[in-house]
Amino acid sequence: MNYKMSLTLLFAAFFISCHSGRNISKNLLSQAFISIEKTPCYGTCPIYTMSIDGDGRALLRSGDFMDEAGFFYATLQADSVSSIFRHAKACDWDSYDTTYMNQYLDFPSTIVRFSIHAKDTVTVQYNTINAPAELRLLGNRLELLQAQMDWKPVASKLKL
Repeated sequence: MNYKMSLTLLFAAFFISCHSGRNISKNLLSQAFISIEKTPCYGTCPIYTMSIDGDGRALLRSGDFMDEAGFFYATLQADSVSSIFRHAKACDWDSYDTTYMNQYLDFPSTIVRFSIHAKDTVTVQYNTINAPAELRLLGNRLELLQAQMDWKPVASKLKL
Protein backbone atom coordinates (compact mmCIF):
# COMPACT_ATOMS: atom_id res chain seq x y z
CA MET A 1 0.00 0.00 0.00
CA ASN A 2 2.77 2.42 0.95
CA TYR A 3 4.57 1.63 -2.33
CA LYS A 4 1.47 2.49 -4.42
CA MET A 5 0.99 5.74 -2.50
CA SER A 6 4.63 6.75 -3.02
CA LEU A 7 4.44 5.89 -6.71
CA THR A 8 1.22 7.92 -7.12
CA LEU A 9 2.74 10.93 -5.35
CA LEU A 10 5.88 10.66 -7.49
CA PHE A 11 3.83 10.69 -10.72
CA ALA A 12 1.69 13.57 -9.48
CA ALA A 13 4.78 15.60 -8.55
CA PHE A 14 6.35 14.87 -11.92
CA PHE A 15 3.32 16.00 -13.92
CA ILE A 16 2.75 19.08 -11.77
CA SER A 17 6.39 20.13 -12.08
CA CYS A 18 6.40 19.64 -15.85
CA HIS A 19 3.18 21.59 -16.20
CA SER A 20 4.38 24.48 -14.02
CA GLY A 21 7.69 24.68 -15.91
CA ARG A 22 5.82 25.15 -19.15
CA ASN A 23 3.72 27.90 -17.58
CA ILE A 24 6.78 29.72 -16.25
CA SER A 25 8.48 29.51 -19.63
CA LYS A 26 5.32 30.64 -21.41
CA ASN A 27 4.83 33.52 -18.94
CA LEU A 28 8.42 34.71 -19.43
CA LEU A 29 8.12 34.53 -23.20
CA SER A 30 4.74 36.30 -23.16
CA GLN A 31 6.52 39.46 -21.94
CA ALA A 32 8.97 39.30 -24.85
CA PHE A 33 8.69 40.97 -28.24
CA ILE A 34 10.67 41.40 -31.39
CA SER A 35 10.08 43.84 -34.21
CA ILE A 36 11.47 44.76 -37.59
CA GLU A 37 11.05 48.10 -39.31
CA LYS A 38 11.94 48.76 -42.93
CA THR A 39 12.56 52.43 -43.70
CA PRO A 40 12.08 54.30 -46.99
CA CYS A 41 14.60 54.57 -49.79
CA TYR A 42 14.68 56.72 -52.93
CA GLY A 43 13.02 53.89 -54.87
CA THR A 44 10.18 51.45 -54.31
CA CYS A 45 11.39 49.77 -51.13
CA PRO A 46 8.53 48.41 -48.99
CA ILE A 47 7.96 50.42 -45.82
CA TYR A 48 6.56 48.59 -42.80
CA THR A 49 6.89 47.75 -39.14
CA MET A 50 6.09 44.26 -37.88
CA SER A 51 6.10 43.28 -34.22
CA ILE A 52 5.65 39.86 -32.67
CA ASP A 53 5.03 39.19 -29.01
CA GLY A 54 5.99 36.06 -27.10
CA ASP A 55 2.46 34.68 -27.40
CA GLY A 56 2.69 34.73 -31.19
CA ARG A 57 0.51 37.75 -31.84
CA ALA A 58 1.86 39.77 -34.74
CA LEU A 59 0.95 43.28 -35.83
CA LEU A 60 1.91 44.83 -39.15
CA ARG A 61 1.80 48.51 -40.01
CA SER A 62 2.32 48.58 -43.75
CA GLY A 63 3.01 51.67 -45.77
CA ASP A 64 4.17 52.56 -49.26
CA PHE A 65 5.13 49.84 -51.73
CA MET A 66 3.30 47.11 -49.82
CA ASP A 67 0.28 45.21 -51.21
CA GLU A 68 -2.01 47.25 -48.97
CA ALA A 69 -1.37 50.09 -46.55
CA GLY A 70 -2.82 49.92 -43.07
CA PHE A 71 -2.77 47.81 -39.93
CA PHE A 72 -2.95 44.03 -40.02
CA TYR A 73 -2.68 41.18 -37.53
CA ALA A 74 -1.76 37.52 -37.62
CA THR A 75 -0.97 34.71 -35.21
CA LEU A 76 2.15 32.60 -35.41
CA GLN A 77 2.29 28.95 -34.51
CA ALA A 78 4.08 28.14 -31.26
CA ASP A 79 7.03 26.46 -33.01
CA SER A 80 7.62 29.56 -35.18
CA VAL A 81 7.47 31.82 -32.12
CA SER A 82 9.89 29.60 -30.24
CA SER A 83 12.27 29.42 -33.20
CA ILE A 84 12.42 33.17 -33.84
CA PHE A 85 12.89 34.01 -30.14
CA ARG A 86 15.58 31.33 -29.77
CA HIS A 87 17.41 32.91 -32.70
CA ALA A 88 17.02 36.39 -31.18
CA LYS A 89 18.24 35.23 -27.76
CA ALA A 90 21.32 33.68 -29.39
CA CYS A 91 22.40 37.06 -30.78
CA ASP A 92 25.07 38.88 -28.77
CA TRP A 93 23.02 42.06 -28.24
CA ASP A 94 25.39 43.52 -25.64
CA SER A 95 28.25 43.60 -28.14
CA TYR A 96 26.29 45.34 -30.92
CA ASP A 97 26.54 48.99 -31.81
CA THR A 98 23.23 50.80 -32.09
CA THR A 99 23.79 51.58 -35.77
CA TYR A 100 25.61 50.06 -38.71
CA MET A 101 24.93 52.62 -41.42
CA ASN A 102 26.95 53.51 -44.50
CA GLN A 103 27.16 56.89 -46.19
CA TYR A 104 24.58 55.98 -48.86
CA LEU A 105 21.37 57.40 -47.46
CA ASP A 106 19.28 56.27 -50.45
CA PHE A 107 19.41 52.65 -49.19
CA PRO A 108 16.61 51.48 -46.92
CA SER A 109 17.58 50.59 -43.40
CA THR A 110 16.40 47.79 -41.17
CA ILE A 111 15.65 48.43 -37.51
CA VAL A 112 15.40 45.41 -35.23
CA ARG A 113 14.09 45.73 -31.68
CA PHE A 114 14.21 42.89 -29.16
CA SER A 115 13.08 42.58 -25.57
CA ILE A 116 12.62 39.76 -23.09
CA HIS A 117 11.41 41.99 -20.22
CA ALA A 118 9.62 45.32 -20.21
CA LYS A 119 12.68 47.54 -19.69
CA ASP A 120 15.46 45.74 -21.57
CA THR A 121 14.67 46.66 -25.19
CA VAL A 122 17.65 46.68 -27.53
CA THR A 123 17.43 48.57 -30.85
CA VAL A 124 19.87 48.16 -33.73
CA GLN A 125 19.62 49.91 -37.10
CA TYR A 126 21.60 48.81 -40.16
CA ASN A 127 21.79 49.19 -43.93
CA THR A 128 25.18 47.66 -44.57
CA ILE A 129 26.89 44.31 -44.60
CA ASN A 130 29.05 45.61 -41.75
CA ALA A 131 26.25 44.66 -39.32
CA PRO A 132 26.90 41.40 -37.46
CA ALA A 133 26.01 38.35 -39.56
CA GLU A 134 23.66 36.85 -36.96
CA LEU A 135 21.74 40.15 -36.76
CA ARG A 136 21.38 40.32 -40.56
CA LEU A 137 20.25 36.69 -40.59
CA LEU A 138 17.64 37.48 -37.93
CA GLY A 139 16.46 40.44 -40.00
CA ASN A 140 16.21 38.22 -43.08
CA ARG A 141 14.18 35.64 -41.15
CA LEU A 142 11.80 38.35 -39.92
CA GLU A 143 11.42 39.73 -43.47
CA LEU A 144 10.63 36.25 -44.79
CA LEU A 145 8.18 35.64 -41.98
CA GLN A 146 6.41 38.94 -42.73
CA ALA A 147 6.04 37.95 -46.39
CA GLN A 148 4.66 34.48 -45.57
CA MET A 149 2.13 35.34 -42.86
CA ASP A 150 -1.62 35.37 -43.41
CA TRP A 151 -2.33 39.01 -42.53
CA LYS A 152 -5.87 40.10 -41.71
CA PRO A 153 -6.91 43.76 -41.61
CA VAL A 154 -7.48 45.30 -38.21
CA ALA A 155 -11.10 46.44 -38.14
CA SER A 156 -11.39 50.17 -37.74
CA LYS A 157 -13.93 51.42 -35.24
CA LEU A 158 -13.77 54.91 -36.64
CA LYS A 159 -16.29 55.93 -39.26
CA LEU A 160 -15.21 58.67 -41.58
